[in-house]
Amino acid sequence: MISQFHLTFGNIQYLWLGLIIPIMIILHFYYYRFSKKRAIKFANFEALKKVTGNTLITKNMTSLLFRILIMVFVILSVSQVTLWYMTETTSSSFMILLDAGGSMNALDVEQTRLNLAKTFSTRLLDNVSARIGFLSFAGTILESQNPTFEKEDIKYLIGSTEISQSGTDIGLALVSGIDKVTSDESEEDATIGTLILVSDGHDTVGIPLSEAIKKAVENHVQIITVGVGTLEGGSFITGPTSAGIISKLNEENLKLIANSTNSNYYNLKNEAGIDSILSDISYEKKEGFVPLVTSEHLIFVIFSLLILEWVLSNTRFRILP
Repeated sequence: MISQFHLTFGNIQYLWLGLIIPIMIILHFYYYRFSKKRAIKFANFEALKKVTGNTLITKNMTSLLFRILIMVFVILSVSQVTLWYMTETTSSSFMILLDAGGSMNALDVEQTRLNLAKTFSTRLLDNVSARIGFLSFAGTILESQNPTFEKEDIKYLIGSTEISQSGTDIGLALVSGIDKVTSDESEEDATIGTLILVSDGHDTVGIPLSEAIKKAVENHVQIITVGVGTLEGGSFITGPTSAGIISKLNEENLKLIANSTNSNYYNLKNEAGIDSILSDISYEKKEGFVPLVTSEHLIFVIFSLLILEWVLSNTRFRILP
């Protein structure tokens, strides 16, 4: 049941073109008055009445209305408008975003943060019957798989994920995940996109989180965050650059992401906590925003109105042969 509508614009700056509409209206009535004055000079009124009927000159309001509608739809189309509506759907598209940055090598949880995150991600796959994709990241995207019903390839990618010492760009992972779930369209039902970020919250390079969150909100993508680690933190596996360094879970970033997208944050410290998180995540019928009308749909409307206006101007509203 539709309960709420919402508009977003990809190029909102083009809305200023709406100033053309009042100019169109002014010019329409100016030329109407000009035509009326010119028609008065026509001496043979009886001949005109036989051709046009009793109404010699009309304001042609229908034609004006068509042209205004065409201009409105053109402006909305170039502004990349999308009309969203709130609905319940059983069609969902998920993406697992697995953090493989250097801080995921910390030992404040069973095994390491990365190994616990991989265990959680694999278990998550078995719980999801919808399309699901995968993306591993550090300072760059390491591996990715578009949402699919085939999970064996994703399980392999999860199992083969290793630590990368290239920093951590959570913003890049979120933007890439959003692009994948929003381009995954279902022919049978409206699709709601959901990202599941499995990370310790450390964001050191790349796209600012604020930009990624803004993109998620604009596209009505929910981001569930699973924080792997503890607030007390832990040391890293022994290495030449990690001796004496303590890495703590950054809950602030993860809670910000989840709260900003109307979703939930979970803290994962051990395998025993996996079941409670998986049972709380909704995989079946969900309520969320899905696109109803996009700029591509408006192009069809524009051409239809142009054809209809042309037909009427050459038939019903044609003034004289």
